[in-house]
Amino acid sequence: MHSARIARLYTLAVLTLTLTLAASSAYATSYYVAKTGSNSNAGTLAAPFLTIQHGVNQLNPGDNLYVRTGTYAEAVTIWDKAGTSSLPIYISPYNGEEVVIDGTGKTGSNGVVVIGDSSYVRFDGFEVKNGPNGGIFIYDANNVKVRWNDVHHMGSGGINAKTASASSFGTAHHLVIEGNAVHHNMQDNSDRDENSVWLQGISAVRCDYVDIIGNYVYENYGEGIDYIGSDHGLIRDNSIWDNFSVNLYLDNAQYTTVDRNWIITGWAPSYTNYYRGGNAAGGIGVANEYYTEQNPATDLTITNNIVVRCNTGFAYRNSEYGGGLHNTLIANNTFADSQYLSLSIQNGTNDANIHTTTTIKNNIFYAKSGTSYASAPTTGFTYQTNCWYNGTANTHKSGTGDVLQDPLLVSALGSDAEDYMLTSTSPCKNTGTATSAVTQDYFGTTRSGRGTGIDIGAHEY
Repeated sequence: MHSARIARLYTLAVLTLTLTLAASSAYATSYYVAKTGSNSNAGTLAAPFLTIQHGVNQLNPGDNLYVRTGTYAEAVTIWDKAGTSSLPIYISPYNGEEVVIDGTGKTGSNGVVVIGDSSYVRFDGFEVKNGPNGGIFIYDANNVKVRWNDVHHMGSGGINAKTASASSFGTAHHLVIEGNAVHHNMQDNSDRDENSVWLQGISAVRCDYVDIIGNYVYENYGEGIDYIGSDHGLIRDNSIWDNFSVNLYLDNAQYTTVDRNWIITGWAPSYTNYYRGGNAAGGIGVANEYYTEQNPATDLTITNNIVVRCNTGFAYRNSEYGGGLHNTLIANNTFADSQYLSLSIQNGTNDANIHTTTTIKNNIFYAKSGTSYASAPTTGFTYQTNCWYNGTANTHKSGTGDVLQDPLLVSALGSDAEDYMLTSTSPCKNTGTATSAVTQDYFGTTRSGRGTGIDIGAHEY
């Protein structure tokens, strides 16, 4: 299952962290926090501090802060802490113990945990819950990693990174958000009020070089993962399901790759609780909403994703600022059983030629029976070697080398990524067109050298 792949990633990351800490221990001071401690103590293992905040206040480059098991009813601000590339600052539970940071009643902060104006900080392995505002807020920071945390039941967003100034880009940069579970957030919108303001499970706003990797993002009363006014992102290996509005959204994003994500409606026990206007969230969306400064979408690479039972598989929405798709590649994805359209790309009312040099190829569009495949223009697009099946005849976007027959998936109505693998007799085998941007499939299999050509869809047989 997809969860096993994420578990392997987590195990490897924990091993890497352990080896890194061991290698740097000669240069570091280690401090400890425990429920039995006192802030007048020395902060040693035998005489720990009482609060996480007091421990954070002591940290210098290369230092480690280890927190012993228990629930800490506090908000934590990690401010103006500057580690270095060789001496990062680590904050984590001690020896894998379970540590909860409970923000119940903690007001006056953007998050239960705030990492601001800091660099080379690692915040790993905590449960963060019950904040009246956000969960983990990364603010004008760089070279920060937030990994393997469980962030849930926030009034607002889950893990959100941001450049503070609305007219600046990239003050927050080179961030990693990896292996976290982010769920049941945006509780302020639990009534699903269309007029409410909602945030995201995970987002990067006006940032550069943010890697969002291997997270579980689900059952949030807002969007799932957003990349907003941000450049050079990598959104890979995430499992995203049953969020309100849209599951993965690129808004004013540039030079960003969305690869190997599993996106599905229907995993939550009461998944219709997260419907917007009676409909499931969109799968992957792109748009340019209005902001103080625009950063119109361009040079996007959307590959190897599996998107199942969402409102739309892929959608570009030309509302607000508009602008179109440019230099974008949508390739080797599998879009299955979309409620509305597998492919939805809007033109503006007076913008018949707003899109340029965008390629859509090697995708499987397995439509819900009785629905149209696509509503999309042809000018500015190249369509090639896509598989269209099960939808209303003649509603697909024709291209050279198309496959207009059953792709013969393992289980087209399944609820696991493996169900969307090709079977041995699939007509999608060896009928795709090679592209330098797609060297592996969803499961990490190398695409080159396995047959007479690459396969269509997210799986290389």
